[in-house]
Amino acid sequence: MRLFGRYLVEAGIIDNDTLLKALIEQAKSTPSIIETVHHLGLLNTTEQLEVLEFQHINNCGFIDACKKLGRWTDKLQQEILSFIQKKRKPLGHIIASMGAIEFDTLTSALDDFIVEYGEENSTKIAINQNDFQIPPDHEEKINEHIEVQNDSSNQKRNDVIQSSKRENNTLAFHLHEIDPAMIESYTYLIDTEKRSTLENLIKKLSDDPNTFKQAGNSIVIELSSAKAGANFIRANISAHIYAQIESLIHSINENDSIDKVRDVDEICKIFILLLDEIWNLKLTLQSSHSEASYWQTANSQERFSNLQNQINEKINIYSQAN
Repeated sequence: MRLFGRYLVEAGIIDNDTLLKALIEQAKSTPSIIETVHHLGLLNTTEQLEVLEFQHINNCGFIDACKKLGRWTDKLQQEILSFIQKKRKPLGHIIASMGAIEFDTLTSALDDFIVEYGEENSTKIAINQNDFQIPPDHEEKINEHIEVQNDSSNQKRNDVIQSSKRENNTLAFHLHEIDPAMIESYTYLIDTEKRSTLENLIKKLSDDPNTFKQAGNSIVIELSSAKAGANFIRANISAHIYAQIESLIHSINENDSIDKVRDVDEICKIFILLLDEIWNLKLTLQSSHSEASYWQTANSQERFSNLQNQINEKINIYSQAN
């Protein structure tokens, strides 16, 4: 198993001291299991005290104590997992915030890591008796894909777009069944709270087109972890949509001569429609463990094709104006 933090060290991008400091900072941001259980009220006060007393007397971990007392359930596990995933700071973001690496360098390194080691690494969620963790390789690849900068030299970033086009310019995707555990981890990244955040950013953009660069980059940041997750689990239609949003925003930000005020309403409508498709795909993944049933629906293909044409038209206009 290859870990992304170790990969950064071996690639000479950061040193061991930087990695250690980042891991310590990440640990500080990660709530413990008992803190999570107490905060969410997953066990009542009597049950929590019972588990802690058993843990102390038997010198065992919190999870092991819960299991032996019959308190541990799949639902409890998933609620704890979801909360910790949201609260734990992504390692990549910590490293970048320390000034040890540029955002675009980090993003490029993550892309390379996924391509090289994605198949090798396990993606199952694991719970150890004295700790609660997603295996670092899975968590890092999904949660640490942060702000993406425009880098025309990085071909990998556009692979999902290019590989999905046939010679006749129609779209074709390799669709397959995906491990439910991988889907579950991915869908944590696009929950209701995330949707609300994105819609607020789009509204901000619509209300004040002059903030396009700031709001647009914020949209890219909010979607970057989900994009990395979709690429990793090979949810190829979802990954394509994320890449298209990113490409559209970058093409606009790179062109200072376009009339953002004139175009912003149309662009915001496109963003909302793309979010609708992302959430439709999420529901399809949860129900059938594949994006195939979404793509096999004629209406879905027609909507997708229309959006594709609108996006390509905008990107071509802004690219030609550079």
